[in-house]
Amino acid sequence: SLTFPDDKDEVDEAAQPTDAGEDATCVCGRGYDGGFMLDCDRCHRWFHGSCVGIEAQEDDLPSEWFCESCQLSRAVTKQRTTISRLLSLAEGGGGPSEETVDALCSEEEVTKQLLLNFLEASSA
Repeated sequence: SLTFPDDKDEVDEAAQPTDAGEDATCVCGRGYDGGFMLDCDRCHRWFHGSCVGIEAQEDDLPSEWFCESCQLSRAVTKQRTTISRLLSLAEGGGGPSEETVDALCSEEEVTKQLLLNFLEASSA
């Protein structure tokens, strides 16, 4: 089963990766090492800039940044909504059953389809 990060309810915009309650476990598995880190604007986990391809010296640091897990979560949510809407527009108004829509719109199925679409586009 897929697990996506949850939105963090209470956010301290001035927080630093060393503050109590902050999750500074980057994708590399190391925590804060004194270097530049970015805070995901959705789950508020901290990542080393070098691990996510953003350097502190960049003139235009992003005003909003989402980690890969949160980007995927947002894409899956958007795609599930689109698929559900399209399935409900079936010819003649009959459309598939609610169980079929739920099965075709599960996080697993939508993620598989997004990955297949990506692979197909990459190989073209």
